[in-house]
Amino acid sequence: MRVSFEDGDKFYDSVEEIIELVKPQDEALEMRITGDDRFPCLAVCINRDVASVSYLESEFGMMYVACPKGTLEEPSDDEWLSDINAVISIEDLKISIREFADTNAKPANVDWQEL
Repeated sequence: MRVSFEDGDKFYDSVEEIIELVKPQDEALEMRITGDDRFPCLAVCINRDVASVSYLESEFGMMYVACPKGTLEEPSDDEWLSDINAVISIEDLKISIREFADTNAKPANVDWQEL
């Protein structure tokens, strides 16, 4: 799997090597996780003990933001606002990364808000 950081791409032989990077951070850690191709991908920002996670289907395709299961609220008008719950725990992130590595699809352990 490929993980893109600010300073370039790194390739990992196993998902568990990527999971080792997933831990609480004092400073934000941003990464983009893909398979052999650039898309689909998980765009991740870990800050302290939570993560903001987006799923991008393709370069010009749909984009979704992860929310903990059962917390997603329907928008109340035509203006899009990010859900207040649009961060997930480090443990949920680890589960999401493992599932994404297996399927290249949106992980089912969290809810997804379409952007």
